[in-house]
Amino acid sequence: MTFFPSYLPSSKTVCKPLLACIFTVFMLVTHHTAFAQIEHIPVAHPIYSVLQRWEAQGFLPRDISTSVLPLQRKELETALHAVRRRDSLLSEADIAVLVRFEQEFGIATKSDASAYATLFPSRTDSTRLLGEHLFDASEKYVFLLRDSLVTVRVLPFLRVEGRAQTGAITAQMPQTGAFPIDREQTTALLGAIGGRIAGTVAKSVGFTLQAQTGRTFGGIPLFLYDDPQLHQSIQFRAMDHRFFETTESHVRYDNDWFYAIGGREVRHIGAGYGMRSLMSSNALPADAVMLGARFQGFEYRASHYSFLGQPEPNPLSYGAQIDIPNKYMVHHRFAFREAWGEIGFSEMAIYSRRSIDLAYALPVSFIRNITNDLRDRDNFQIAFDATLRPVQGLQVKSTFLLDDLSMSKVGQAWWANKWAFNVGMMLTPNLIAWKAPLDAMLEYSRLEPYTYSHFDRQNSATNDGILFAGHLPPNSDELVAQIRWWTGQRYPVVMRATWQRHGKNSVDANGNLMVNIGSDPLQTLRRNPMTGQAIDNEQTTFLGGIPDNRFILSLTAGIELTRQWNVQLRAQYALINSQAQPGVWLSLRFEDF
Repeated sequence: MTFFPSYLPSSKTVCKPLLACIFTVFMLVTHHTAFAQIEHIPVAHPIYSVLQRWEAQGFLPRDISTSVLPLQRKELETALHAVRRRDSLLSEADIAVLVRFEQEFGIATKSDASAYATLFPSRTDSTRLLGEHLFDASEKYVFLLRDSLVTVRVLPFLRVEGRAQTGAITAQMPQTGAFPIDREQTTALLGAIGGRIAGTVAKSVGFTLQAQTGRTFGGIPLFLYDDPQLHQSIQFRAMDHRFFETTESHVRYDNDWFYAIGGREVRHIGAGYGMRSLMSSNALPADAVMLGARFQGFEYRASHYSFLGQPEPNPLSYGAQIDIPNKYMVHHRFAFREAWGEIGFSEMAIYSRRSIDLAYALPVSFIRNITNDLRDRDNFQIAFDATLRPVQGLQVKSTFLLDDLSMSKVGQAWWANKWAFNVGMMLTPNLIAWKAPLDAMLEYSRLEPYTYSHFDRQNSATNDGILFAGHLPPNSDELVAQIRWWTGQRYPVVMRATWQRHGKNSVDANGNLMVNIGSDPLQTLRRNPMTGQAIDNEQTTFLGGIPDNRFILSLTAGIELTRQWNVQLRAQYALINSQAQPGVWLSLRFEDF
C-alpha cells in the first residue's frame, strides 16, 4: 500500500557487460542516422507529470506518448520544443515551468559560463562546483563532458528524510531476524546517497547507470513496510531492515527506425494516470531485452523480461541454498498514433521452471498460437489501451486486460473469467475557459477475482512475489480524484482523494489459507489433487471475503530552493477500515529529480 511513495529513482541492477559489448559492436558496423541524446530519462523525473498535462492539451507530437515510459532525452527535448510553439496558450505559471525544464535540458541555455558547474573539470566544462556554485542556479554535476562524439553526465544523489505516522499500523509483520521491528514507533529517519552516470556515444548508443544505498536511523518502525520502494529491497525486507538499496541501468541502440534496448529499469506500461495495468513501479524492475521499430504514426516493440520467481519454500529466504525457479515474460505491443490520441494492443505470456524458450524469443510472432503449441502451460494475457482527446484540454485514458475467458460462462461470475480495467479522464481548464495553471483527474480501476493469478503460482504477474501489473490486488477497485496546481515550480501542489475497496482471503493465525475468494495473485482456485474437484467456490462474488476498505486524503508539494536542492512534503489522513492513520513525510534532497 503506497502511503509514503519515494520520489527517488527506484530500481535495481546493472546491465550485463556482454550485452553492452554486443550493442557497441553493432553500433560500429552500422550506419548512424539517429539524432541527439538517446539515453532514457527515468520515470521518477518530474517532467513526466507535466508531460501528462501537455499531452491532454494536445501539445505533444503524435509519436510521443505517456502510455509507455521511460522516454528518451531527445523525445523530451522534442516535446519541449513543441510546447514552446504553443506558448501563447499557456498561463504565466505554465510558461515558468516550461522555462525551468528548457534550461535543465539545455534548450534555453543560460548566457553566462556558470550555467554548468562540475566537481571535476573536463575539456568542455570546467566551471568549478565547489564554493558559490554549490548553491546557485547552475546545473551541478560531478563530471560533464559534451562534444560531437560523446556526452557523459555524472550526477550525485543525497537525501535526508523524516517520517511520522500515528494510528493503527496496517503493514504486516515481516521476518525480523536479528534486527527487530518496532510496532509502536511513530517516527523514522532515513538517509540515502548515490549517483547516476548517463550519456550518449556517437549519436547511436545511449546508456544510464544509477544506484543508491541508504539506511534507517533510530529504530525500524513497522509502518515503513507500507512503502513499496523500501519493500522492493530484499535487503530491507529480509536481510537487514536497517539498510536499503536500489540500482537501475540500460543500454539503448538507435538507428533511424530501429532500436534495441537491454537493461533493468522502472517501466510504466498501460494507458492510465495512477493505474498502469500492465507494468508499474510497484515491484522491483525487471531485466529485459527489447527490439522495436518506429514509423510515423506506428510503433512495434517486442520485449523479453527476466523476473525473479517466488523462493521456495520460504518467500523471505536468501542465500546460496534457496530454490528460485526461472521466470520470464514475453510482451509484444502494437501502437497506432494520430493527432487525436493512441490505440495500443498487447499480448503477453508469463512462463517459468525452464530456460528461455526460443519460440517466445522470436521478436515477430503470435504469442497466443505459441502458448497452444507449447501445450498451454503458460499464463497468456491480452490487453487493449487507448488515449483519446475529443477536444483540446480533455483527455481520456483506459486499459482493458483480459487474463482468461470462458465464452460459455460470460456473465456467470465464473472464477476463470479474469479481467481488469481502468478508465481515467484529465481536464485542463486553461484551454477550455480560463487560463489557470491546474489540471483535474478522475480515474476508476477494477480487478476481478483471480486476475493475474495462474494454476502455477510461478506464472503469476509478480516479480519476487510482488505484483508488478498495477498496484491493486485482485478482487478490488479504486476511485481517485486529483487536482494539481502548477505554481511555476518544477513540482506542482497535488491534492488527491482515494477510495479503495478490497475483499481479502481468510487466513488463520499462522497465515494458512482458510477461505479463498481470489484476492491473492499468488493463489489460484484450489482443486483436490486426487479427484480434480474444486475446493474453492467456482462462482465468485466481487469484493467478497474480508473487507479491506481505505479512504486516503493526501497533499504533496515540493519546492526547489536552488537548482537541484529541493524539499518535498507529503501529508495525509487515512481511514483504514474505519481506523484513522494520519502521517507526514518531509525530505531534503540534492538530486535532479
